[in-house]
Order: sequence, then structure tokens, then C-alpha cells
Amino acid sequence: MSKPSECEICGANDFKIIEEKKDLFREVKTSIPSEKKPKKTFKPPTFTKPSPPSSKVTKKPESIVRLKAPVSDSKAIYSRSTSSYSRHRSTTPSRIKHLPTRHRIARFKIKNLSILIAGLSMVGLTIWGIIIIMPTMVSWFKNLQTPPKVERTVLDENFTKPSSRWSIGEFAKFKDGGLFQQVSKPNRGYWNSWDANYLPYNIQKTDYSADLTKINSPDNEAYGILTRIRGNNDQNYYYLLITSNGYFSMGKHSKENWENKINWKEDNSINQGNGLNRLRVVTEGNLITGFINGKEVGNFKDNSYKSGNIGVYSESGKQGNGVAVNFDNIKVIATVFPFLGIQMNDITPELKKKINQSNNSFKLSQDKGVIITNIYPKSPANKSGLKVGDIFHKIDGTLIKDTTEVQEKIKSSKIGEQIKIEVIRNDKKEKIKAILEPYLIPEN
Repeated sequence: MSKPSECEICGANDFKIIEEKKDLFREVKTSIPSEKKPKKTFKPPTFTKPSPPSSKVTKKPESIVRLKAPVSDSKAIYSRSTSSYSRHRSTTPSRIKHLPTRHRIARFKIKNLSILIAGLSMVGLTIWGIIIIMPTMVSWFKNLQTPPKVERTVLDENFTKPSSRWSIGEFAKFKDGGLFQQVSKPNRGYWNSWDANYLPYNIQKTDYSADLTKINSPDNEAYGILTRIRGNNDQNYYYLLITSNGYFSMGKHSKENWENKINWKEDNSINQGNGLNRLRVVTEGNLITGFINGKEVGNFKDNSYKSGNIGVYSESGKQGNGVAVNFDNIKVIATVFPFLGIQMNDITPELKKKINQSNNSFKLSQDKGVIITNIYPKSPANKSGLKVGDIFHKIDGTLIKDTTEVQEKIKSSKIGEQIKIEVIRNDKKEKIKAILEPYLIPEN
């Protein structure tokens, strides 16, 4: 049996003694009275008088900059005043090792192949964009294009070979290389118009001029030129009139009513007596401008008549010895709309009956629509194959009901534009294409 070890605390070598000492320690610990905690007492707060502010100026501490110890290859700077932190690293470029020759060739081929694929893709996208976008762009530019103004000399009459379009009768005849006109009945006015069928709706602007020479008459009798003659037996028109004693007037005539837009006034540009005077009227839109011997004498605006024919005018006095006037060198220059070159009528029961009772092989079966009654030679209608008796059904896909729709459809097109016409011919539909041209002077 081994000897018990000594106690490391008291050096005893017997565990019994150790136990006795432990009991003694417990008795001593329990015999000490426990201390009581003192009671807390409430003390009212004490208020101290605040001290006056110090007059001393204290300086703000300068900003403190601390440098952090360098860490390997980096430096860090912290600034307390700016509260900013920046870190800078110093790096060295890595060494580039040269590839073997075969690797460089492979990389070169791959790079070129990528460029080739990218280029082909761009070309493909460009072609696709052109195919998709180009029609829209063409249509857009076409709509932006302003149709060119085309001027045509519609009439140039010097009466060396008089035209059959003038009315010759009791008060008018061709004489001395001109159109001689004299009214013998008292208090009468007589106008002579060029055939209205030859100045249709497709005139934008008309520049009409003529030479007038008085042969004999009292000085206060009026004579002159007329423009935009239309309707009611040609009783609606605009006028520019002069007298041989130096007066002129401009205005509008409606049925039997004279409406002077510019009342009679004297002008020194008029050659008095039997002198020759060149009168000119320019109509564009609602503006009517008058000229006498190259001088503008006045203008006015009116929306009553938008188109019409041209003519000449003279009147008689109370005694019936009307002014005798010779009209010569009549000229009309027109800025024109597109021209198809037809004459047409709305189909009515009266027109249908008249056509069917006439001695020809053509019989009209339609009760309504627009029928072509004449086609001018060398016109777009003649070149396209349209025929007299064709009935308009559609123009560019639009159904046609009356002559106004045909006029507006052609008028809204451009010179040189191709239009698609669908007509009814012998009770069958025919499709025709016509290219519109500027106004053409029809032959006699």
C-alpha cells in the first residue's frame, strides 16, 4: 500500500486532518454577520447659476493627419478633417511572355475570322435595313417633294389664222388682223368668250393679256377684258375695264349685277383717244391683279369664282353708237395642274335617254356615274387607251361618283405621276394606267 501524499495546501499527510480544517472554515464563514445595504435617501436637485461666457477665443485644433504604417506594396492615408479615405496601390506591369510562333498564327486566324464574321453581320443588317426601310423613305421623300410649277402658253391668238373658238355674229367679226367688236343697240354690253371647254379646272394661275385699240365711239364708253367666265350663260366673271378718256375700273359681275371692287378712277398710264392699250389680268387663288400698259393699277380678293374662261367686252351708250374696238395679240399663260385630256359628264336619266336614242352602236346601260364624252388628241388619256363611252369606276382605288371627284383626284396628283384607272367598258371592267402631263392646248 502506497503512502498517502502530502497536502499541497497545509502540508498534512492525512486526509482526515484536511476534512477537519474544511469544517472549521465553514463555521467561521457562517459566524460572520451579513452587512445591510444603506437605504437611499432622496435629495432635491440643486441649481447652480450658469457662469458667463468666456471672452477667450479658442482655436480649432488643426486637422490631424495620421499616416498608417505601410503595408507591403500599399499606402493608406486617413484625413480626420475631410473624413476621406484614399488608398493608393503601386502596381507594376506584369511581364508579357512571347507565345510560340504556331500560337501567334492561331490567334491571328481567330482574330481575322472574328472580324470577318462581324463585317458580314454588319453587311447583312445593312441590306436588311435597306429592304425594310427604303420603301418607307422613298414614300416619305415623294410626299415631301413639291410638284414643279409648269407654265404653259394656253392661248396665243394674233388672228392671222383665226380660231373657231370665238363667237362670230351680229356684234363681232374678224377684221384687219384682229377681233373687231361693236355694239349697235343702246345700253347694251357684249362679251365674247373663248370656248370654255379649253380652260378647265386644272389652271392654278392665269396670266391673261390683250391689245385693245378703240376705233370710234364716245370717250366715256367702257371696254376691256374678262377672266374666269363661268355658268349662267357666261354671266359670271371678273373684269378690268377702261375708257378712252383715261379711267379704269375692276370688279365682279354676277348675272346682271356689277360690283366694282375698284371704283372708276383716273390713271395716267392709259393711252387716251384711239391709242393702243395693253390690258393684263393675273388671277391666282382668290387674288385678282390688274395691269395697264405694264403698270399695276390695283388688285382685290374674292372667292366667288375659282376657275373659268377668258373673254373680251365692249358696251354701247344711250344713243346706241357703241364703242368699236379691235382686240389683238390675246395671250394666256397658265400655271397648270396635271392634265388627263378628257371631257366628261355625269350620267343622268336625260343623258342616258339621249345617248340611247342617237344613231350609233353604243348603248348606255349605267344609270349613274361619270362618262367620257371626248378625248383630246395627244393627251395622256389618248395615249393610255381610254375611249369615248368609258365610265369611271375607280381612280387609284377610290370609287368615283361624279365629275367633281374625278377633277379633285387628278388635281391632287403630281405632273408625271402614274394613276390607275378602272373603267366600265361594254359592261366589263378594264384597268388602265395613265401618266399625267401638263395642260395641253387642244387642236381646233
